[in-house]
Amino acid sequence: MDWSKLIKEFSEHGASPLTPHLGSLLEAANNSDLPAGRLYFVADICIELRRHDDAAHVLESIDRKIGLSDIGWNNLAHCYDELGRNEEAISAYLRSLSLNPENLSSIRNLAIICLDDSEKLSWAQVWNDKQPDSVEGLVHYVTAIFNTGRHREALAVLRQSKARCRGDFTNLVDLETEIQQRIVDDT
Repeated sequence: MDWSKLIKEFSEHGASPLTPHLGSLLEAANNSDLPAGRLYFVADICIELRRHDDAAHVLESIDRKIGLSDIGWNNLAHCYDELGRNEEAISAYLRSLSLNPENLSSIRNLAIICLDDSEKLSWAQVWNDKQPDSVEGLVHYVTAIFNTGRHREALAVLRQSKARCRGDFTNLVDLETEIQQRIVDDT
């Protein structure tokens, strides 16, 4: 197998042209002692092709052999999330953060997938603190505050952020209107 040709093809054209090679790539990943870099490459192809079960299997294999990096744990968590394995996804994102507390992708995804409102709020706040100009992070943070019943606080955070940030907040008009209406309904 010409790995350098496959890697070049992937970097230039994505995973789709490699679909015919996926079976032999997965077989190589399962039946040999490939270096971790090549195993990660196979996992990346599987993720891009939305073959999350195969990608999870390869990443779990890497973990058994040498352990995953923070990015590997993040990718495994993504696979688990796509497969509906929420608790395993959360655990894998937390493992990623134990290796790299600054991994914004893991922080972001925890803010999105946590089922418990207080956990979701905690991760959304971390995300917002680390990326204060992220409109997406702000939406999740304000929504998490709102979902815990703290409507006035959600509105205050939203307005303070709009005044502080340079982002495009036009898509937040509906959220602001919804919060204002809830405050009126509450009184």
